Amino acid sequence: QIPGLHFWGVRDSDERQVDLGEGLAGALVLEEVCSIATTMDTEATAALDNDELCRSCLRDVLIDAISNAVRHGDASIVDISISLVGDEVLVRVRDNGATSGTAAIPGLGTRILDECSTRWSSEATDDGYLLTASLPVMP
Repeated sequence: QIPGLHFWGVRDSDERQVDLGEGLAGALVLEEVCSIATTMDTEATAALDNDELCRSCLRDVLIDAISNAVRHGDASIVDISISLVGDEVLVRVRDNGATSGTAAIPGLGTRILDECSTRWSSEATDDGYLLTASLPVMP
């Protein structure tokens, strides 16, 4: 085990651990570099409990978003919000990382978002960066 490396998991608003699969539970984050706060409403938790594909997509989106926030923006804080809006899981990932002011070159993250979401957007904010994605969930 490398010092400072910890496993990161997601908890819903009732503090229940949400199982997003081995990929996210095993995602390692340097705690000294990046603090991650997550909020998830209980409706999103219930919807994700019943939809393995959406859980998998959410896991992939979060892993890439966190990785990009740290690698490309040198973020020290990542705030994740997950909620159920109609028949979609709305994911908002806000960080305090620097933005380059230039358009990003599409890569793996763009492909994941294009394949997993019905719509997504990313934008520089006054205090960092915001990624928003809507993931379809089975009723």
